[in-house]
Amino acid sequence: MWRIVRRVLIVALALVASGAGGWWLYGGRARERFEARVAALRAAGQPTRFEDFETPPIPDNENGAKLLEEAARVLDEIEKAHRNADGLLLNDEHNDADRLEIAAYLDALAPYFKLLEQIPQRPGWRPDVDWSKGFEVMSCPIAEVHDADRLLAARAEFDLEPEGRTERTAATAVLIMDLGQRCGGRGMIGHLVPWTITWHAVEVLRKATREPGFDAAAFRRIVDPKLAAVIPDRGPPASMFVDERVYVVALLGIIDSGNVSKEFRGLFEDRFGSPFLYRPGLYKSAATWLDLAEEAIRRAGTSPEDAIEVGASFHSRYPRSTGGYDLVNGEGAMYGRVFSKYAQYAASLRLARVVMALLEHRQTKGAWPESLADIGEMPTDPYSGKPFLYERTEHGCKVRSAREDTEENLESDNLLWTLDDDQIPAMPR
Repeated sequence: MWRIVRRVLIVALALVASGAGGWWLYGGRARERFEARVAALRAAGQPTRFEDFETPPIPDNENGAKLLEEAARVLDEIEKAHRNADGLLLNDEHNDADRLEIAAYLDALAPYFKLLEQIPQRPGWRPDVDWSKGFEVMSCPIAEVHDADRLLAARAEFDLEPEGRTERTAATAVLIMDLGQRCGGRGMIGHLVPWTITWHAVEVLRKATREPGFDAAAFRRIVDPKLAAVIPDRGPPASMFVDERVYVVALLGIIDSGNVSKEFRGLFEDRFGSPFLYRPGLYKSAATWLDLAEEAIRRAGTSPEDAIEVGASFHSRYPRSTGGYDLVNGEGAMYGRVFSKYAQYAASLRLARVVMALLEHRQTKGAWPESLADIGEMPTDPYSGKPFLYERTEHGCKVRSAREDTEENLESDNLLWTLDDDQIPAMPR
């Protein structure tokens, strides 16, 4: 009996050893193929390391990023004396005393706003980045850009002086778009900054239309040319996916070396599991992921209409990240979101231009148009390739994208506007 048990154990151990050896041999060959592909990219001049993101220095007097750094320091000093007012900005409702306190705070920020207004006059943009820090570095000053966007929008919302308010609000919307276009950075997040900041300029329009004295024609005259200029005809850019490739290649190097910081250890173990199990298969997955990256790069720079189809293609194959060591599903799902978000971004900005034309027609003609044809040639909806959907309502009108979704989601994505007579101020005298 013992001999039989011993033989079974020997056979089992042999099978386990053979399987483990084959698994590691498979992983070694996969790693060699992956590293050969990365070396080929590097030989072709493609970035594969964070250091490859380094750009030539820019003189301080030509570098808009230096002004944003200075503005952040000024803001920090001023906020020390106005922390309560800064907190009030985040509330949904404000009484008269709140508004006066916030207005005083925004007046105190005049030196800060003056610095922001000078940024578009600088020809270059280069934040100070230490790329040797790898994943620990942030290539775009997101917190500083977010503060600028938030406070500029607040300055427009809490402007209590009616004379010239429309023009000041319009200039603020243009400045927000200027900052968004200029303050981007490397990596996926850095590329998304111009999208998100320009998106917030549309929110300025939403709030401006409800303020007494709003002049739709004046606002459109100032904002529409800028809005038309920032709407990309092609996207997302291939550089976005090239940058993401650098991040994933660096991630693989960190995992393989075992030099994982305490902050990232939990994240890696949750996503990739046991080192014994994931390392051999990781490089096979990564090689496949490089094919996926090449597809995204090849299909980048498309029209918003085509981007919808590209995003749907990625979503159908990679609906979500499945976890484990498979990078492909996680990255594929992200690429689908990027293409879909680009189309949504372009559609929302196109629709904002239509809304401005509708508001001007309502104020100058005294009534909403019967159809969009009455306001001239307008941008089309990427989700249908046709004009946006427009209808008259009992107390105004409604204009929306043809994207299939709930009205609540469409409105939150700026793809639906409900314009009521009692919310639109009369033509200013």
